[in-house]
Formats: sequence, C-alpha cells, structure tokens
Amino acid sequence: MSVHPKTKFILRNHELTPSELVDLETDEPWLNVVQKVVEFGLHSADSFQFTTSGSTGRPKSILHDRNVLYASAQTTLNYFELEPGSSAALVLPASLTGGIMMIIRAMLGGLSLHLYEPSLSIAEIQPVDFLPCTPAQFESLVSSPRNLDQAKTILLGGAPVPAELEKVSTSRVYVGYGMTETASHVALRKLGTNSYLSVGQTTFSSLNECLVIHAPHLGIAELATNDRVKLISSTSFEFLGRADFIINSGGVKIQPETIEQQLSAQGVEGWISSYPDEKFGQALVLVLRDGTAALAQQALSQVKAPVLPKVYCNVNELPTVSGKIDRKALEQRVSKETLHPILQTK
Repeated sequence: MSVHPKTKFILRNHELTPSELVDLETDEPWLNVVQKVVEFGLHSADSFQFTTSGSTGRPKSILHDRNVLYASAQTTLNYFELEPGSSAALVLPASLTGGIMMIIRAMLGGLSLHLYEPSLSIAEIQPVDFLPCTPAQFESLVSSPRNLDQAKTILLGGAPVPAELEKVSTSRVYVGYGMTETASHVALRKLGTNSYLSVGQTTFSSLNECLVIHAPHLGIAELATNDRVKLISSTSFEFLGRADFIINSGGVKIQPETIEQQLSAQGVEGWISSYPDEKFGQALVLVLRDGTAALAQQALSQVKAPVLPKVYCNVNELPTVSGKIDRKALEQRVSKETLHPILQTK
C-alpha cells in the first residue's frame, strides 16, 4: 500500500505526517497501537494480524494480505466518496478491525484523520466528513445534537444497533455488515431499514439459511457464515440472527435476537438465554439488569414469539467477547443465578 502524500493525522490540534506520528514518543497505550498500524502502512510488511470476533466460528487470529486491506479500504473510500483532503475521526480502538481499517483508509486515501482516545462516550469531536463508531458511541452523540451534527456521514459497526437508535431520524447514518475475515464491511444499510446492500464486487448466496459471501476483490471465493438471513437477491439480504444462538425449546427454534429487539423497542434492555429443562430440553430465561423486572414483564405482553420466557434473573455485568455478548458464558452464568417467575400479562 502506498501512502498518499496528503495524509495527515491530527492529534490534540497538532498536524502530523505518518512518519512524524510513528516517531512520536508517547507512553499512551491507545496511541502506541495507532502507531503500530501506521508503521505497517509505511513499511513493506506483506500482511497484518487481526483477531476475529467469531462470526464464522471460534475467535482466532488471521493474517490479512496488504492487497486485501487495500481493496477493502478503497471500496469504502469509493462508496462514501472520500477524496484526498476529506476528514475523518478515529474514535475506535486501533486494536480492532474498525480502527485498523480507518487508519488504512486514511493513509490510502490521503485523509485528514483526527485521533481520539477510544471511549464509550464521544464528548467532543471536530467537524468531519466521515465517522465510524459503535452503536454505544452513536448513542452518546444522539444525546448531544451539537456533537451529532459534527459528522457528515456516520458508519455504525461492532455491535447490534438497539431498536431505539433505529428510530433516529437521519439519512446520514449507515450500518455495516462484515467481519474480520472480510477486512471490514461487505454490505451496508441505512439506519432504520432492514435490507443490507453489497459493496464493491461482493455477492451473496445462502446455505442452510446462512449467508455465504463471495467477494473476489478481497480474494474470497466462498465464505460461509453462521448468520441466518433472508436472501433478497444476490446483492441484498435481511439479517435474522446467529444460527449458533438458536435455542431449541420443545422442538421450537427460537432466535434470541428477535425477542431482544422487540424488548428493546419497548425500552427494555434484556437478553434471552436458556437453562436445561427435563421436559423441553432448553427453557428460556430473560436476563435483566437489576430493577427492571416489572417493566420487562409489561414489555413481554407486546412481544410476538412462539415461546416466551417464564422466568428471569438479574445480573450486574454481562460476559462479553470483542465487545459483544458471550452467549455461551451467559448461559453458564444463568445456571448459577436465582430464577424468578415472570407474571404473564397475556
């Protein structure tokens, strides 16, 4: 990858070239990781190591060829019409795919990239053309309209988007679909819509209701995922949920995300897990933060599902991996918690 001569990094209002940033002496861990990615862009290493989140199986390390990263970055630059001199912000950790790829896009496309220490809350950012962030970070922007207006285009990724955020009225926000294996997103949808549309040369097929990705520009002939989808065409689909998250209760297959999204739309932050049951094999349990049981019971009356949880438990912390709920660990946690009956309201 050749570094565009217009590339600039802005750190605390100071402009730095890629070489100046790499040479900067700092003991800030988040900035050291940024320097590592920039150094890769400046030198001739053939590949860069990523860590997957488990979309196509168990989490693992993966080496991406420089040409694949180049192709992925160029696809994003083209789609969002980011040209040399365009501005962007890095608020994601440079240790994860989203942060790594934003740095590579900046170096390839000659962008001015504002560097910020990663945080769940985006307090203040400079006006930029492009801002990739997580749904949690976007929520902090929504709560401060002045900050929200600082970004011309926003790209969400890294975690599911809560139903309440889907209702935000804006045409400037996109949700990406992708994984470490694809070196960032291979499809996008507008916030508030259901259909993902492919980017670049990507096409889709399905196998046992799960998405299969074909992306020749990324060297991907056929990548099978564990994501259940409704395939609309070879270039579009609707995401239904993870196949490996399905709970089989008495022969009825339940997609936890479907119930969780409906609860979220009712203002309830809850997760669906299961516990062993002699009669049904697996029985549903609603996992809540402390103090939300009454509201959750009311919200369940609005949920449309073949099977609903009849018990709940409270937890203070949720097990996560790569910023996402660890479903297997949550199931193990549920087995140790006290389960309380849910008063059925319908």
